[in-house]
Amino acid sequence: MSKLKILVVEGEGDLRSMMVLTLQKYYEVSQAADRDDVLAYLGKELDVILMELFLPPRQSTLDEGFYVLKRFKERAPETKIIIVTTATEKAVIDKAKELGADAYIRKPFEIGALKEVIEEVSRSVSLGRERRKYWRDKEGKPIGIEKRRYWRVSCELPIHYSLLEAKPSLEQKTRTINISYGGVMFLVETPIFSSSLLDMKLFLPLHLSESAIKAIGEVRWIKKFENENKYRLGVRFVEMKYASRKIIADYIYKRLAN
Repeated sequence: MSKLKILVVEGEGDLRSMMVLTLQKYYEVSQAADRDDVLAYLGKELDVILMELFLPPRQSTLDEGFYVLKRFKERAPETKIIIVTTATEKAVIDKAKELGADAYIRKPFEIGALKEVIEEVSRSVSLGRERRKYWRDKEGKPIGIEKRRYWRVSCELPIHYSLLEAKPSLEQKTRTINISYGGVMFLVETPIFSSSLLDMKLFLPLHLSESAIKAIGEVRWIKKFENENKYRLGVRFVEMKYASRKIIADYIYKRLAN
């Protein structure tokens, strides 16, 4: 296997230089000093990003780091991101994980401990590299997340849903017709108005997920079947954890690849 491609994102020059010089012994290492520097790497092949959340130009807040984390997990979900920061509050750690961070290391740190975490999160890098090839067009350019949302596979997966506005909320059960990175389509017997919000639980095969995938969905369209008292419903995911989106992406990838 070729060397891991690692990007060190750190605003403090001395620490960044130390990390780069040390890690170059083991990996192929690049560096970025601020938000604009790291965003320039969007679309390039990276295996692991080591990133401080406090980034210039607004280094006194966490906004820049969270913004970069969100952008990379949207555009390059297979890239592993390790947060290396002084922020230790549980709320900060929870938000970073929710946005897709694969690991979290507090400063100060031992370089040996950092290397162990890199090796741990990079165990599935070979799979990620294969999937990156799939998410590129014929010219090798990355396919954006908006285009991926329209890729879908036919399936029959159990789904439970309820109207968020309804009181009391009555849970219904059905099966999906197809699923995409951005939403699902399934049948209902009672029409639901467009723009309605649904609280949903999707049940993928057990080897992909041990529990139901939870999501909030918005009804985008509804169509009645001719001569049948059933309706086809198109629902867009508007709220879902990154880990759940990744499970769905893996499911779609494996189905389309076979």
